[in-house]
Amino acid sequence: MSTQSYRDQVTRLVSELAGLETKLAKARGDAARERSAAGRAATSISRTSSPSTVQSRLREAERHESRAVALDKEAARLATLIASKQKARSDAERHLADAEAADRKKLISEADRRRRDDLRHIGNLERVRRPTRLAGSPWPFATPGTAELFWTAYREAVARVKPPHTYDAVAPHFERRDGTVGTEPDYLRKLVGRFGLPPDAVAE
Repeated sequence: MSTQSYRDQVTRLVSELAGLETKLAKARGDAARERSAAGRAATSISRTSSPSTVQSRLREAERHESRAVALDKEAARLATLIASKQKARSDAERHLADAEAADRKKLISEADRRRRDDLRHIGNLERVRRPTRLAGSPWPFATPGTAELFWTAYREAVARVKPPHTYDAVAPHFERRDGTVGTEPDYLRKLVGRFGLPPDAVAE
């Protein structure tokens, strides 16, 4: 099952449990009222000497007691069902927690893979062209072609963002060499440090 399926299952079980607990409380309350009514009918017998009234009160007490017993059985059934639903909810919550943890792990793994791919691509470009010092450049280890491509992509990302141009703001708009858009702010900051962007292009 997917994470959303487990989440939907938990939501459904929580709703069902709330309804069952309401019914259980009502059944128990009704049983208590019926039993109280049976007690009142039985107590009233001692205050009458009429045989017909005595019989009437006995039948009334029996009716209330029978209803109370039936309600007790319904309450017991509901309590058993609630226990079963609670176990199902606990299982679903555990599965949901596991699925969410797996999703987070997958996202982290994917982000790491993308970072490795970017660094591998940059490394391949640098192996093709020996790193040289640009004449008059304050960035001694920038490969001209690679650095220029990065500067272009960085400035395009900055142009898509309203000031202030922070790394957090620019990173989601940075287009990478594989055509995908978006990277992590810390990773973008490392690339800026690696390629030594000119001051006018550095994020705040």
